[in-house]
Amino acid sequence: MQIKAITVAILASSPLAALAANCIGPAGTLGGQCVKFWSGATGCTGTYHGYKPDCSGHCFQFDSFTGIKASGNGLYGTNCAIFSDYDCKNQIASTGNNLREPVCFKKVGKSMKCYFNCPP
Repeated sequence: MQIKAITVAILASSPLAALAANCIGPAGTLGGQCVKFWSGATGCTGTYHGYKPDCSGHCFQFDSFTGIKASGNGLYGTNCAIFSDYDCKNQIASTGNNLREPVCFKKVGKSMKCYFNCPP
């Protein structure tokens, strides 16, 4: 039983647990800033993972994602840099600064840095 308790504690403290769909409200509205990303089928179909972006510049790692949507709250946009490696070093694309719900950005990546409402 101790092994199970330790496993649960490790899983609960993992980055993905912290990222789990913290998006509240529709894109383009107050509190609607969100980064949604999909794994599996190419593009933005099926179940997604999501989190609220900020200005921290943290490198969010995922085994592999195939589509991403970055949205702001209507006043401020969200921009995500997409990387082909797990360490956010080899940038391959950027979603652009989106104020509202964007179209699906189909790009395979393993990590990302997303920014919302960052001072100049």
